[in-house]
Amino acid sequence: MADSSREEKLAAARKKLKQFQKKSGKTPGNSPAGEKPKTKRQTTVVENKKYEEGKKSNGNHSSEVIANSESHNQSVDHVEAVPMSVNARSLSPPPSTDTPDQSVYSTPPLNDSNHRPTASTESLQQLSRQINGLLSQSDAYVNGTIGDTNDNTVGELEARNRELAALLEKHSQSNRQLAMHIHELKKHNTSLQQQVQEERGGFEERQRKELGALKEQLQVHIQTIGILVAEKTELQSSVNQSQRLAQQRLTEIEELSGRLKASRQRVADLERDLSSISTSSQQFEK
Repeated sequence: MADSSREEKLAAARKKLKQFQKKSGKTPGNSPAGEKPKTKRQTTVVENKKYEEGKKSNGNHSSEVIANSESHNQSVDHVEAVPMSVNARSLSPPPSTDTPDQSVYSTPPLNDSNHRPTASTESLQQLSRQINGLLSQSDAYVNGTIGDTNDNTVGELEARNRELAALLEKHSQSNRQLAMHIHELKKHNTSLQQQVQEERGGFEERQRKELGALKEQLQVHIQTIGILVAEKTELQSSVNQSQRLAQQRLTEIEELSGRLKASRQRVADLERDLSSISTSSQQFEK
């Protein structure tokens, strides 16, 4: 929206400049660059008034364009950078009447894009210089001093180009330093990754060895436990068998004890019988 309004105001300024040039009868072809200013102007009072009104109108439009450009710069975040290389011959007076309008007002459009704020300031400065150049050219066409104005403008543009070239070189050097720093950081990151990979490999190798030793020890313990369990089972069966044999022996001992007691009782009975028989036989012999 701001671009279209600015273009409309620039078009109005060009139109008024053409009208002023037609009314004053001065063109770039009629006033060469090398001609010196005349002592007396061959214009009427009415033409001078029209010239002053046209100049004032052009100045107002220039101020409005600058104000709109500044407000546009504040409303957006970034502005497209203006090319650094400016052709100085674009401001020189060409042979046709329409060429000054096109050479001065053909400013690069300001678009919203992601660039530095310095580019926006540079764009506004170039726009202001071009508008001031338009006003000075209109004076030079009337006074015949276009050559000096163009020389000054070319000198200013060359000085500005040198400043921009130095600034570009400074930014390029900074970018190169940043690129070198990034390259060093990448190398350091790569070395750290390699070191971490090596340490991880060594740790995994030690872990595998330790796990292997622990597995072997565990296997030995498992085998030992199996042997002990088998021996326990065998001993338990032996104990059970011994207990059964002992029980059998106890039963046999009890049985033999009963038989021994009965035998002793029988022997006692027989001894009593024998004693009674002996006594009876002695009595019978008497």
